[in-house]
Amino acid sequence: MPDNPDDETAQRMRERITARLDQLRGEFEAGQDQLRRLVAQETALRETLLRISGAIQVLEELEGQTAAEVFGGRPGASAGSPSAVAIDGVDDSMILSVP
Repeated sequence: MPDNPDDETAQRMRERITARLDQLRGEFEAGQDQLRRLVAQETALRETLLRISGAIQVLEELEGQTAAEVFGGRPGASAGSPSAVAIDGVDDSMILSVP
């Protein structure tokens, strides 16, 4: 224990400062971790919205076409006939739903 009361006070002050620094560093690290998680969540959400937007665009384009354009004017093809539609490499589940 220091002989001088000023040294003792200074020592207590240093201990309090050190403890507060440790606390703030821990809070800072926790904040950085949370920010990383939120950025990852934002990226995933943006990707999902982009897929939804693409699906909306495709469906709006299909909606604007006549049945003859969609089904190639083949006899017996109708809007209710999913097997009559062939979009290059895309099946109905990819157009109508978002994974």
